[in-house]
Amino acid sequence: MSLRPVVHAYGLARTASDPSEDAYAVEVAAGRVALADGASSAWRAGDWAAALAAAWVEHGPAPAGAAGDAEGWEAGWLDTARAAFDAAEGDAQARPWFAQAAAARGAHAAFLGLALADLDGPQPTWRSHAVGDVCAFHVRAGRLLAATPLHDPDAFTSRPDLLTSLPDAPAPPPVVAAGALAADDVLLLATDALAVLLLRLDGPDRPVWEHVGRLDRAGFAALVAAGLRAGLAERDDMTLVRVRLADGAGVTA
Repeated sequence: MSLRPVVHAYGLARTASDPSEDAYAVEVAAGRVALADGASSAWRAGDWAAALAAAWVEHGPAPAGAAGDAEGWEAGWLDTARAAFDAAEGDAQARPWFAQAAAARGAHAAFLGLALADLDGPQPTWRSHAVGDVCAFHVRAGRLLAATPLHDPDAFTSRPDLLTSLPDAPAPPPVVAAGALAADDVLLLATDALAVLLLRLDGPDRPVWEHVGRLDRAGFAALVAAGLRAGLAERDDMTLVRVRLADGAGVTA
């Protein structure tokens, strides 16, 4: 078997006037995808989300081990994210007092990193590490096979676990999940408000997973707008990263 990831990403900010504080990164050749959701109450939340996503796809742990096995979780990549985030701010002493106070509190983000393995071998797999409420959904033939780290829309809270930018701060243990892949499988990464919306849309009479597996940017915007009108999710930054495992050469868009 030979599978190639075909990746699309769509996002909408909470309001038209504020930039999204979600960030994603993709490295197709390495089989790595990451999505982070910066805590809006934190300093430079979007920058921290971007630093986490970039560090994961470049330096994250090897996609080995079984579901629940967090071995190698930190493996230097989190330190890399923290260093890049701090360096982007410049000289700490030159910051205004309020920026120094905010920096002392740190930035925070929910995070999910996905690693694909053995795509050219007999048993291709996916493995995810999640802290907080960014979710991954594994879909096959329009049917949901797995949801991680949350699968109940009522289980989401306003105080999820978060990764912090503060140096040497311990990271919460990740929720680790894994599964086997087949041709035409779809992996969906979604920030919390979108994950809630998708889970609430899921049902025998509403083939939401098949629909999301083929929608385009306009379709994504229409899905979010309809969900908000129906009161199925709170207004928030919403980002979707979709990975379809196709035969042959993959492309990224």
